[in-house]
Amino acid sequence: MLSAISVFDADCAAVHLKGKNEVAFRPFGLDVPDELGSACKQVRSVLEAEKKQQETARNAVFTTPPWKSATATGKALAALTHATDIAELKMLATLTDQEQARLSQLIEDLSKNPATAAAEQKLKAARIKRLGETLSVIAAQTADTTFDHLLASHRDFTAKRAAARLAAHGLFGTDSLPDVGGEVSRTLWEAARSYSTEVAYRTAPFPPTAPDTLCVLCQQPLSAEAIERMKRFESFIRDDTERQAQEAEKKLETAARGLAELEISLRLFADSLKEVELHDKSLSRAIRRALASARLRRYTVRRRISTIGEVTIPAAEPFPSVAISTLDADIRKYAAELQKAATGDERKALEAARQELADRATLQAHMTVVQAEINRLRAIHFLDNCIADTTTNTTITTLGNKIADQVLTPRLRDRFAAEIIGLVGDNLRVEMVRVGGQYGSPQYQIRLLARPDAKVAEVLSEGEQTCVAIAAFLAELATAPHNSALVFDDPITSLDHKWRHKVAARLATESAVRQVIVFTHDLIFLNDIEDAAKRTTCETRNIRRSAKTVGMVDADLPWDGMKIAERVDHLEKRARAMVAVRAREDEETYKRDARYFYDDLRAAWERALEEVAFAHVIMRHRDYIRSRDLLRVSAMTEQHCNSWTDNFEKCCDLIAGHDGSRGRNRAMPEPGELLQDVQALDGWVRGLRERQKTKVQASIGIPLEAVAADK
Repeated sequence: MLSAISVFDADCAAVHLKGKNEVAFRPFGLDVPDELGSACKQVRSVLEAEKKQQETARNAVFTTPPWKSATATGKALAALTHATDIAELKMLATLTDQEQARLSQLIEDLSKNPATAAAEQKLKAARIKRLGETLSVIAAQTADTTFDHLLASHRDFTAKRAAARLAAHGLFGTDSLPDVGGEVSRTLWEAARSYSTEVAYRTAPFPPTAPDTLCVLCQQPLSAEAIERMKRFESFIRDDTERQAQEAEKKLETAARGLAELEISLRLFADSLKEVELHDKSLSRAIRRALASARLRRYTVRRRISTIGEVTIPAAEPFPSVAISTLDADIRKYAAELQKAATGDERKALEAARQELADRATLQAHMTVVQAEINRLRAIHFLDNCIADTTTNTTITTLGNKIADQVLTPRLRDRFAAEIIGLVGDNLRVEMVRVGGQYGSPQYQIRLLARPDAKVAEVLSEGEQTCVAIAAFLAELATAPHNSALVFDDPITSLDHKWRHKVAARLATESAVRQVIVFTHDLIFLNDIEDAAKRTTCETRNIRRSAKTVGMVDADLPWDGMKIAERVDHLEKRARAMVAVRAREDEETYKRDARYFYDDLRAAWERALEEVAFAHVIMRHRDYIRSRDLLRVSAMTEQHCNSWTDNFEKCCDLIAGHDGSRGRNRAMPEPGELLQDVQALDGWVRGLRERQKTKVQASIGIPLEAVAADK
């Protein structure tokens, strides 16, 4: 309810007269576009503040980027928008092992002399080539075809050795030693043969057949039977079955020795594998897997040769020979590029390649920042869309203006015209017109009918401006759906006296439907309001200030605004209070206070003459005569005149405003006499009013009680 109170003051008047003014009150329903427009403004303000915060939240890395603008990374980051696909940037930021190796190599080589770097790359290519050749040998030696031949030799040897043993068993019978014809016995026999033919019996055949020949093994004389046994053994050794078994054995030993001597140790290739790993980690891992597979297959085959029984050989892991050759070719190509880099243009190309890879690596390190930037741009885009939705200059304003044209403007225009006529009549030709609006709120302007383009505030007098402003203010109130209180702060400032009583009458009329509060310093205007508001409740308050406090409210008006009855009551209280002053203070203090008392008592006698004797027929500063109370003026007698004169002259003799004669030095009356003088005024007023009532009753023939009630 307090928020609905309307206030009219000097600033309000200026709003109504200078330029456009937003209508403060609207019929039911017209506040919807206005409130919607206001809500849109508030939401827009919040959104714009959030957008500004987002705009200032850009990471500093995008202000001074560590990447170059000409690279693919730089171009992609310069073109970041809310719709940028982060997955594409992640792909750009992901470097393969080869790209990582190339970046490291470019950084290292471009820091050197191009010729030196090219020579180093050629040596590296040669090492990679040798590695490939060695691995090709290992691949061939551990291939399935090689192992098939080896195992076939093993099977051939096993079969022939078995056949030789069968032949030996049939030749020597059951009396022979174990494993006759075996590897140990054959080795021993071959040693005995060498000793006999080369040392003991150089000219004799082996085994020797001469009588009394010593055995080259046991150094005992050989019997005929022993000689015969040795002949059989020699015959067995030289037999075709044994020969074939020995040949198969030598073939198997040769193949097995070559397989055993094949170097497949990772330590042998450690340095080369490190170089490969710098370029391609996956290739290095493939080589290691192939070497491990070759070692395992060799171990399995050797076990199968040395043992009886079948052993499953694992499948071979292929050697990446093509990839090694490709790497060799790439390194040689890169060496050629380095060699050409000494001329300048080729070096720029290498530096550009290095920068591309370096920026991609930098992007990978800043992916979190890039994701945050995309999110920031998405937030700004979203806020822009939301801000666009808060625009009010289309549907909301159009709707508000349409309703205003159909409902509000005619009512305001007609009511303003009626208010102007009521306040100033036809002397002032002005009108209220609508001049657009914003956010669904229509605006209006006061114009002169004769000169619509002229500024009202520069043509009308101050009093006329006040009347126009009050009329516009009251016209606005006519469109309000409520009758809330009105507050007028000095509404008659600079108001011509001929229009003042009309403003008072208009405010009094308005007070019949709502509470009207008027602040004024003009007591004449107060009297006009009280006269105009006889048919409604009218109360007065005095707002004053002290040295320390502002806004103290008294039920009594200030002295100048008090009516005679109130002044009498006030003076009686002061007269009684003078008893205490007389008792406590010195003579001079009492005398001074008493003089001021008679100052006010003298003014009260003057007010009694105007208010009671002349019955408000004429009043100071009022521009009209109230002739209907002339009959009351004639009720005063000679006694009333003499009493008034005597008391008034006494006050004049005692007031502080007159300088008394030194010779007279008249004593100041005591407090009791002061009270009697006030009571004399009260008796004079009461007596004169009783006589006026009687005279009015006798004149118009109505009961005295009715006269008193009307008064």
